[in-house]
Amino acid sequence: MNTTNEKFVEAISHNDDSEQVEMVYDPKQKKSSFARLRDGKVEYLDQITLPSGQTIRPWSSTNSLISYGFIKLPSVAEDYDRERNLYEETLGFVNSHVALPRSFASVSALYAMMSWLYDGFHALPYLRVIGASGTGKTTFLQTVGNLCYKGMFASGSTSLAALFRTIDHVQGTFVFDEADFRASEMSNDITKVLNSGYQAEFPVLRMEVDPRNDKILRERAFNIFGPKVIASRARFHDEALETRCLTQIMPIRSKLKTPLVQPATFDSQALSLRNKLLTFRFRHMHDNFRAEHELKGIEVPRLKQILAPLMHVSQMVGADVQLELIKYAQALEADMKQELLRSPEADVLMCLLVLIQENKSHGEDKIHIQQVADEFNRRYIRDYRGDPLPDVQNERDLVRQGYYISAKKAGTIIARKLMIKTKQDGHGYYIPPAEHKRIAQLGERYGITEDMITNS
Repeated sequence: MNTTNEKFVEAISHNDDSEQVEMVYDPKQKKSSFARLRDGKVEYLDQITLPSGQTIRPWSSTNSLISYGFIKLPSVAEDYDRERNLYEETLGFVNSHVALPRSFASVSALYAMMSWLYDGFHALPYLRVIGASGTGKTTFLQTVGNLCYKGMFASGSTSLAALFRTIDHVQGTFVFDEADFRASEMSNDITKVLNSGYQAEFPVLRMEVDPRNDKILRERAFNIFGPKVIASRARFHDEALETRCLTQIMPIRSKLKTPLVQPATFDSQALSLRNKLLTFRFRHMHDNFRAEHELKGIEVPRLKQILAPLMHVSQMVGADVQLELIKYAQALEADMKQELLRSPEADVLMCLLVLIQENKSHGEDKIHIQQVADEFNRRYIRDYRGDPLPDVQNERDLVRQGYYISAKKAGTIIARKLMIKTKQDGHGYYIPPAEHKRIAQLGERYGITEDMITNS
């Protein structure tokens, strides 16, 4: 039976707590096989017969996905002492080959370990580095991607169909270089795929020709859930995708402490770590990962959600690593709030909060949109000595000094970006008092403090 077109996961569809199966590949012998853990012992098989009677064989070593190194597999299940030692070895490998800040190097090591257990979680973060050419982004992908569970290496030239089909086909870690999508319909579709792929049970749906009748189209669901390690030159324009990423801006490499070219021992060291991480998967893949963990001091729900898998792994390693992860999360949340504070929506929110406070002192409860536009222009538009200036038609122009905004544009931001309800009276559109609580909550989310309002 030729299983070239079969998913890896079909070979382990019969797994239970006492039996686990993974594909392995020995690059020296150019031989693929199954590693099966049964009753605490690992055996290597050329084929497996399922309870249904179906025979499953591993992919051939001549399969292009294996022979061209697109997928990185372990060769055997290699033993290790403790999870702490495995983490230290993983961290040491990362630090030996790519220059990273201490906190992000630790996050990267935890992420590589987490990827071997990813299918036990409900939501995952994406690990992402950004930077100019020559800052080591590709080296980072090679280093971390070689340690991740069934790492699949691709670049920005990958088509949309290849992206979601490959992820569905292999069910591993997608390692994506040059993820700077051009402004096009295809880039929008890829963004949607990445937005869906961080959470389980949100497949991509496509219509396909029925193999038995090419005149009939049938729907098909593609499972795109899984870890993703990404490199790009800039941040994504899509805000939702940005919130799914744990991001590091790569430092400029002036005094190199890491090699420009990977040493001859790189592949063998990476393979040895993958072998130990396979044992790590065998030991822990049936652990309960559904329980939520408290990230002390973290307020943003999405951040708590995507960091939960790393918290589980850090607990296996040690309390100091867990504390380091919490500190990283707190710094990341502070950066997110600073980014929000720099947005046009935050400026509009500030105007709303100030107007609410002023209206209370005057016994008013309505905030008209024209008031918001006037307050914005008074606060954020520099004085051009009375020269008339054009109205803003693009939201990004709001951050440019010297432009006024109209009530219509202010209303668009309030309704579409901040999703605050408005009503209309004889003086135009206004924000009713019932929305004041939501405005206060949004202010907290955007990091606007009471002192900022009072002293503005």
